[in-house]
Amino acid sequence: MLKSLYENDRITAKRSKEILNIIKRHNTVTRSQIIDRTGFTMSTLVRIMNQLEANGLIQVTQTLDTAMGRKPALYSIHPEAGYIIGVEISRTFSRIALMNAAMDILKSHTFGMYSNITPEIAMDRIIEWINNYTKEVSKDKLLGIGVGAVGPIDREKGIMMNPVSFSATGWENISIKNILEQKTGLPTWVEDGVDLGAVAEFQKGCGVGMEHLVYVICGVGLRLGMIINGKLYIPHRGRNETFGHMTVKLDGHECSCGKKGCIESYVSFTAILDEFISEIKHGKSSVILEKIDFDLSSLTFDMFCEAAAMDDPLANKIIQRTASYLAAGLINVNNLLRPDIIVVGGVLIRKCRKLFDLACNIFEHEIGRNNILSMGCFGEDAVMAGAGSMVLDHYLK
Repeated sequence: MLKSLYENDRITAKRSKEILNIIKRHNTVTRSQIIDRTGFTMSTLVRIMNQLEANGLIQVTQTLDTAMGRKPALYSIHPEAGYIIGVEISRTFSRIALMNAAMDILKSHTFGMYSNITPEIAMDRIIEWINNYTKEVSKDKLLGIGVGAVGPIDREKGIMMNPVSFSATGWENISIKNILEQKTGLPTWVEDGVDLGAVAEFQKGCGVGMEHLVYVICGVGLRLGMIINGKLYIPHRGRNETFGHMTVKLDGHECSCGKKGCIESYVSFTAILDEFISEIKHGKSSVILEKIDFDLSSLTFDMFCEAAAMDDPLANKIIQRTASYLAAGLINVNNLLRPDIIVVGGVLIRKCRKLFDLACNIFEHEIGRNNILSMGCFGEDAVMAGAGSMVLDHYLK
């Protein structure tokens, strides 16, 4: 079991964790590939891996096709090696999931973060679902809770410090780690959600085999996480939202931070919807107006996306403009960091794919590099997968 392996300090246990870390990092590996990375003799490796397989920690996934000779087996982490509770807390929704050691989501529940969802209400709902899921898993295989939340985060203490733009009040200095550990009895780790998304795509998604990855979440605000030289980069004071306050237009729109021309003042739910409403108030027409009976107060971002899907000229004009600002920010990131890949995710992108496609076209035209931008492999599951990986990493130290 992973728990007993974690608590064991013997050389065999350390070697076992080294092997498990290699398998986890590369998803599937052969014995020869492990030997290349560890220097173990084949007899030592076979003995340890046989024990790991007997204990249900690894499995033979498949065999590689070769031109001649015996086909080498590919090993992966056994999905039932352990189970993890993942939690994502964003400004628009919160999600709770039960995952296995392969980061497969077995069950999940999502609720909206509306103006009445205070921290107390949100944590009560999260705890309720965690308790429901823990009843379905053997206690000795339940590894703990991984939480991805809106930053800034005090990682050591597991506290959401002072995030902005939540619909409900009171989201300051929330001791997530203490609350969950006291109410569930499970060890809990808390990280900025965008960092976990970056980890997920780097370890098991579109960034596998790469060294430098940037992950951007677009939604109520903009957040950015980075993998540099194969390691998660933690920004100064843990502020991953600084990307959203990169200036893309001097003396532009006023931003919530007090400055003008920040990218977030153009690329966010509020910015796009405000511009849509402003254009209509100034006499522009839209196909969506009849549907809302010309009541602009009832207009939502989903309705804007619906208009865009109907090729509404006004909606398309706003998306084109928004894409130009998003592309400008991503071009700056590319020129500064030169990552192997930039993953762009978040609810804004999932709801409005056209925004990503247009930004991608502008980006590639300006910098002359193709296949740098991606929507990733995990989609809405990226933060959750990263949360599971964070917990698993703890037991493989």
